Amino acid sequence: MFEKISYEDRYLFSDTMENFLLLQSDMSDFVKTECNIKAIHDEFVRLTRELRHKEIRDIYIEYTDDKLKACVDIDDYTVKLPSNGGVLADWASMLNNCMAGYFHYIYAKTTVIYIFLEIMRFSLR
Repeated sequence: MFEKISYEDRYLFSDTMENFLLLQSDMSDFVKTECNIKAIHDEFVRLTRELRHKEIRDIYIEYTDDKLKACVDIDDYTVKLPSNGGVLADWASMLNNCMAGYFHYIYAKTTVIYIFLEIMRFSLR
């Protein structure tokens, strides 16, 4: 049955089902979308992201000195750690990825996520 389905579609299906299990208690914000796996997947990801971001937004993260030492400026970039779940969620939204899903690992100090931001040298008004 699944032999003719591409790897990407199998991943999208699996990820969609995982997100559905997380959301099944509250589907009120689900927006009807095109009837294809990519569109449905993207809607479930959007809902899961919103739910996850609400849960972690105000939780602050503490780091050890060795992790903080890596927060430096390198040429035109600055290396940063998320100070709380809200910052991590904002970065995930900015990059359109799922790194906010790692919040609990970061909070438990079992993983670290750094972001490299380009330093703005000037701005115009």
